Amino acid sequence: MEYLNKVLGIEVAYEDLQERCSAEKKTREEILPSAQMLLLHFIYGGAQELSTSQAAKNLELTPASISRASKQLEEMGLLHIKKEAVEVMLKKMLRKE
Repeated sequence: MEYLNKVLGIEVAYEDLQERCSAEKKTREEILPSAQMLLLHFIYGGAQELSTSQAAKNLELTPASISRASKQLEEMGLLHIKKEAVEVMLKKMLRKE
């Protein structure tokens, strides 16, 4: 079995996959265009809370784009993501000054 793993490259591929998964995430210096759109939608749209599906529909983006954008905004402390049943809700965390 060990020989078969080495011949097929399974062992090498597994180690490579482990290495990639355990690598530290690089912090993004620029904000994604979809994150900019989502942030501006919260600022100018006046919504305090919005579902990812509604945000995708409003901004004409894919749910995957909204997911990436919301994760970036959450990492920046501008948005809070909470799950309600099967829906993911985005909550604005901007402070009024």
